[in-house]
Amino acid sequence: MKCPGLHCDGCRDGGGGLAALLLVVLAVIIAAAARPVAHAADAVGHAVLEALEITGIVLVSAAGLAILAGMAYGAHRAYRWHAVNRQAIPRQGHMAQRLSGPQSAAIGAPRKVIPLTIVTEEEQCSPSPRSSS
Repeated sequence: MKCPGLHCDGCRDGGGGLAALLLVVLAVIIAAAARPVAHAADAVGHAVLEALEITGIVLVSAAGLAILAGMAYGAHRAYRWHAVNRQAIPRQGHMAQRLSGPQSAAIGAPRKVIPLTIVTEEEQCSPSPRSSS
């Protein structure tokens, strides 16, 4: 007969019911809590997924806005460069002339404008009338 260990520590071969009961109670608690925990984990997973999706949309939108702003800035710089350099590029067949009008002492007297003649390629290649005489 196995010793139940009533009067001594014994070998406890006859016992073990408490451990089995504790294991069954623990399994019931885990089974009861598993469904709500899984549901909560699923809800948290969906919330995290939505947050990541919104973050991705915001980042892509910010990148697109930065690209558009860079393109607008580049277009503005090109327009300004063209506006400045357009005045420096001589136009063929046209000459810039100063407008005559009242002059103030701060501006000074108008400068004398020397007329320019535009020589085309045909005129450069043809013999000049002076060389034929």
